[in-house]
Order: sequence, then C-alpha cells, then structure tokens
Amino acid sequence: AGRLALSPEPVAVADVVSEAVSLIRPLADQHGILLADPTQPCHEQVLADRQRLKQILLNLLSNAVKYNRDGGSVRVTCEHLPGGRLGIEVTDSGPGIAPESIQRLYVPFERLEADLARGVEGTGLGLPLSKRLAEAMGGTLEVTSAVGQGSTFSIELPITAPATATSASTSDPRRSRTSPSRPGRP
Repeated sequence: AGRLALSPEPVAVADVVSEAVSLIRPLADQHGILLADPTQPCHEQVLADRQRLKQILLNLLSNAVKYNRDGGSVRVTCEHLPGGRLGIEVTDSGPGIAPESIQRLYVPFERLEADLARGVEGTGLGLPLSKRLAEAMGGTLEVTSAVGQGSTFSIELPITAPATATSASTSDPRRSRTSPSRPGRP
C-alpha cells in the first residue's frame, strides 16, 4: 500500500500535452477560458510514465481552468533546463495564490479558503498526488504565484535522447547484428 506503479519510458512530451489540452478544452470552453495551444511544441522526450505524466497535466490544466477568472487564459510552455532536464509549465491568469498558502497546496485533503468560498469542487488530492507522481519519476512539481496575476505550475523531468538505430541495435538483444565473434568473447 502507498506505492505507485510506474512504467518509465521515453515519452514524447508534445503528444501528451496535445492529448491533455484536447481533453480539457471542453471544460475551458464551458468556463469561457482561452486554452492556448503551445506556441512552441515540446519536441523533447522525457523519461516518465506516459499515463502518469498525462494524469499530472490533466490535473494542472483542470485546476488552471477551474480556479481561473472569467475570460481568463491558460497556456502550456516547455523549456530546456540545466542538467538535461525539461520544464513543462502550465500558467493561468487566475487570482493567484497567497504566499502563505502555497505549501498547503500539497497537503492531502487541504482546501484553501478561497476555493471553498468560490464553490470550486474538489477533494484536495490532485496536487499532492501530482507532486508525488512527478517525484517518483525523478522530477519535481513546483508553483510560483502572484496574487491578482495568476499561477504557474512547473513540472521538471529528465530529458531522454530518442533511440538511434545504432543504440537501439546494441541495447536491444532482439535487434542484435550478426558479427564474427572474436575468440574468447561471446
């Protein structure tokens, strides 16, 4: 109990972002929120569990829509970070989060007073679970926010190089090349 089953693999970020945005778009349209497609697609691959990364993005995008202001906007961006990592950011133009409330976002079942006052539905489990999933995949989930200006939730994950024909053939025994064997070597 309490363990997360993960299947880490190279994941094309652009595909997962596109799927998540498509799934959240009807909710955004319903709330009059502009959900912008990434201006620069995230062409990198990260080492992650595809379903879990999608789950995190769906949670962040859903929150960005639900907690936004009327006529607000949400955008997803990607940026290369030092150390071979990729940052995926979900930014909203909502009311923002007070600095003293930031740490409470990651406490299970904790709901901020502003959420309750606005009547936004939720259990208070989405962000704690998303943070735990990001960390289990070797990443982080953090937030920056300014009251009256909005919030940015940032996922940081390790970039993985796409498999090349050479590396795939040497690392996958099913694709091994036949070559003359040297004496004393298998």
